[in-house]
Amino acid sequence: MDTIKGNKLAMYRSVRQFFKEHEATFAGIGAIAETLPELEDLLRQIHANTLLQSASTTGLTVNKEVQRQQMTELALELGNALAAYAVKIKNPELKNRIDFTRTDLNRAKDTEIDSLCELIAGEADRYLEALNAYGVNAEKTAALRTALDAYGVAIGKRRLSQGTKVAATQELDRLFMEVDFRLREVLDRLMLPFQKSNPALYGQYQHARQVLDLGKGRRTLVTDTSVLPPA
Repeated sequence: MDTIKGNKLAMYRSVRQFFKEHEATFAGIGAIAETLPELEDLLRQIHANTLLQSASTTGLTVNKEVQRQQMTELALELGNALAAYAVKIKNPELKNRIDFTRTDLNRAKDTEIDSLCELIAGEADRYLEALNAYGVNAEKTAALRTALDAYGVAIGKRRLSQGTKVAATQELDRLFMEVDFRLREVLDRLMLPFQKSNPALYGQYQHARQVLDLGKGRRTLVTDTSVLPPA
């Protein structure tokens, strides 16, 4: 959550606390009584989506890198054996297809490296019998395919987590708009009569509605009172 939303959330909580402390005063005003549970529910949703937005993907990233490294090592072993075999049988086309260096694989994008390793696995299966003399057997090609599957799962989980964070951020935007609308178009308007009938109470509400910009240690007041007349 950015600083602007964090400051606004603090204001929302102040407004909620104001109405809790004066619950008896507003119990007879049906529109306020109906709006407050809606406000409470929106604040709960904001909290839940904030947790989703701030969830760490560090563990998923580390796991993805571990799986990538294991896959790369197996692919290099099989690729080098294939390259040596290609030289032996004078097949430059085969050598060119699978002769990747460690630097080549390390520089490959996450969306590319599995295709390169899959290519090596496919060629290793194709020439498996001949590759026995080069230290490659069915267990090693199977290990590479297992590593490919594990890498695919790790990539999928990381992307899913990133998608969840993006969705939570978008949902927070919507929720903040919902809260702002209810404050501006409902509660602010319903509080206007108290400006004359109970100035002290109205002043407390106005104070609760202030957004304190504390991002740089300054107490700059930003008040969303577009429907309120001058005091």
